[in-house]
Amino acid sequence: RIELLNKVGFDWDNVQLKRSQHQWNERYQELVCYVEKCGNIRIPRNPQNATLADWTHKQRQDYKQLQKGEKNKLTEDRIELLNKIGFDWGSLHVKRSQDHWNERYMELVCYVEQCGSTRVSRDVNPSLYNWVVKQREYFRLLQRGELSQMTEDRVQLLDKIGFEWECLAQPLKRKYAEL
Repeated sequence: RIELLNKVGFDWDNVQLKRSQHQWNERYQELVCYVEKCGNIRIPRNPQNATLADWTHKQRQDYKQLQKGEKNKLTEDRIELLNKIGFDWGSLHVKRSQDHWNERYMELVCYVEQCGSTRVSRDVNPSLYNWVVKQREYFRLLQRGELSQMTEDRVQLLDKIGFEWECLAQPLKRKYAEL
């Protein structure tokens, strides 16, 4: 079949280009829907959003390459579309701690909306589970007056969504440690 298509002068490059354009447009529409639903452009890295998070990361990489004069598939039209929805072209690998915290917080807010609790299951979302455990540790440090990444503002934000500062397992662990 391929030979027959080649004999009639089938344009394979054009097929690849159309497929690439179609995939880009699909991801862009997905991003538009995400922005309308969540009100921001920062895609949390979780199983539900992995493809979109990777795609937005790739757009930032391509943009950075264009800034260096390197060619890639990110066109001026695509840049304009992304700018229209407030796309953040920010740094690729250097994320400030506050931005990272805010992203995880928004991920937790979405989790609470879906599951009704701030008790994140390790099995459902191990990454978010670990972040939640760390917030409890930072809170205990703050309470003891020790150096902590937890701030009063963060405490208020977490309180606002009903964050559980103590889990049943943690008091038991502490009591066991005291023995």
